[in-house]
Amino acid sequence: MALRSFLGDRRAGLRFEIAGHLWASIDVRSHAVLHNITPKGALIETRMHRELQTTRAVRLALPGGPDVDVQIRHVTPIADARELCLVGVEFVGLTSEDRRAIDIFIVGRR
Repeated sequence: MALRSFLGDRRAGLRFEIAGHLWASIDVRSHAVLHNITPKGALIETRMHRELQTTRAVRLALPGGPDVDVQIRHVTPIADARELCLVGVEFVGLTSEDRRAIDIFIVGRR
């Protein structure tokens, strides 16, 4: 430990070297404009940085409804709008309650 102190390393805890792939997740919350919704998926407009356009799994929170898992199927940048994209998502792994809540949400939007 004396050598570390001499070199200016002030870490108190032990660090481990990771070799290979390491899974991680990031929690980013963003408001979106809902353009279209069906029982199978939705088209939303949201800000999406170029680096995040490879994201493929997301949770979508419907107003007054459940948080549902969705998979991004396509991302289309909006012309003349910096970082704004149209994002097509497909609902995945829905429970019967989730499906009912989505159906009620769709009927309420008509």
